[in-house]
Amino acid sequence: MVDDVSYQLGEIKGLLQGISQNVSDLSGKVDGMDGRLRNVEKRAAINGALSGGVISAAIAGVVAGFKASSGGV
Repeated sequence: MVDDVSYQLGEIKGLLQGISQNVSDLSGKVDGMDGRLRNVEKRAAINGALSGGVISAAIAGVVAGFKASSGGV
């Protein structure tokens, strides 16, 4: 009976060590993905700011063109 319990506890201990290793591996992968995602987010913010600036300048140019062609309303 005691041997059976010891054997089962050993199995449980081995399983928990395996689970712990898997969690550690996954944590490392998540950290790597987090870093890559941070870079993507930075580039998206920069691209959004640049495209917003270009669009606003283009719209301002169109509005100024209409005002100039219509006599400066």
